[in-house]
Amino acid sequence: MISLPNFFFYTQDKPGIEKYTFKLGNGNEHFTLIYVAKKKVFDFHKKDETVIQTESDDPYYNFFEISSFKFFRFLQKLEMVQEYLAEEIILKNKINIGKLKKNNCWLIQLENINYSKDIYNIKRNGRELKSNKNLTLKELIAEIDLLHPDEIQNIDCNIFSVFKYKDGILYFQGFLYKFKNRKGLFFWSKKSVNYYLKC
Repeated sequence: MISLPNFFFYTQDKPGIEKYTFKLGNGNEHFTLIYVAKKKVFDFHKKDETVIQTESDDPYYNFFEISSFKFFRFLQKLEMVQEYLAEEIILKNKINIGKLKKNNCWLIQLENINYSKDIYNIKRNGRELKSNKNLTLKELIAEIDLLHPDEIQNIDCNIFSVFKYKDGILYFQGFLYKFKNRKGLFFWSKKSVNYYLKC
C-alpha cells in the first residue's frame, strides 16, 4: 500500500511573531518563514529535529534574513514579473475547444476536486494541515476523472492538465487555463513549460 507523501503545514498568527512552518517527505528537517517584529525582518530557516541545541550543536540553518521593507519590495517586483510572464507565456496562446477535440485531448482538473476522503487532516482551527495517511495513492488516482473538452466550461476549475490519447497511452501536452475576467481558453504547452524551467 503506497500512502501519500508526508506533508505538514502550520501557521502561527501571534502578532509580532507570525510564521509559516512546513515539512515535505519523511526527513528530519522542517522549514520556517517567520516575521520578527522587534527586528523588522523576515527570517527563513530550516531546523534539524534530531539535533539538540547546545554550545557546539545548532539545529538551525539560516537561509536568509531580510528587512521587511526589502521583502515587500521583492514581492511587489515578483508580482510584476508574474504578470509579465502570464502575458508572455499564457495569454498570448489562446486555444479553442475544437482543436483539443481534433487532437483527441483529455483533461484533468487541478483544483476544486472533491475526493471521497480528505487529502489533509485539518487541526488547530485550520492552522495546521497534515497529509492523511489513511488515503493511499492508488485510491487518489482511482478518483481522478478524465474530462472531455466539452465538459470543462461548466466545471468550477480554472486550470487543467492536458493529455493526448494515442495508441492506448496518455501523453502530457501542457496546461489549460480559464480566467474569469477574460473570454476563451489559454494553453501553456509542454515545450514552453520545459523552456521556462531551464531558464
